[in-house]
Amino acid sequence: MKIELGEINLITGERDVGKTILCSRVVDELINLGYSVAGIVSPGIYRDDVKIGIRALDIKSGRKVKLADFSPGWDKEKPSRKWKMNAAATPWGNHVLNKSVPCDILIIDEIGYLELEKNVGWKKSFEILEGKLFKIAFIVIRKELIEVALSHWENAQVLILESKEDVDSISKEILHQIELKALR
Repeated sequence: MKIELGEINLITGERDVGKTILCSRVVDELINLGYSVAGIVSPGIYRDDVKIGIRALDIKSGRKVKLADFSPGWDKEKPSRKWKMNAAATPWGNHVLNKSVPCDILIIDEIGYLELEKNVGWKKSFEILEGKLFKIAFIVIRKELIEVALSHWENAQVLILESKEDVDSISKEILHQIELKALR
């Protein structure tokens, strides 16, 4: 699979298709290759193979905070929301993002409804991305929000993850493209 990376790259796909797995794999490989990688990855919390929560991981420090709990229908304004955010994760995430730059590779997993439609949440993301104190950025965006995201970053490349089986090939291609760009 041939992809072309831009300065800002939006990783999208259906829910639970492996966007965070892709980010985690790319982060691990880039760190092993000596790149300065920073930002946030948000892996799921599972019990008996059922996703019950989400953690946010500061890539630089390894510190984690609980980001959200599975709680369908909790939001009366938007009942389709399934994840109830931990209020403490918002200032924590904005602080982590603020300390993430400068870096070679910036990862933000994810910018979603709160940031793109409500102008809350990890809104520091917009300032960080605008400041361009990174060489390349990867931002996870839910498929239903990709058009809104492109209104903010019209020149962004969109990387679509169709299935978990694509994680290996896309991560290898991302690493190959980064090595070709010689970002260090």
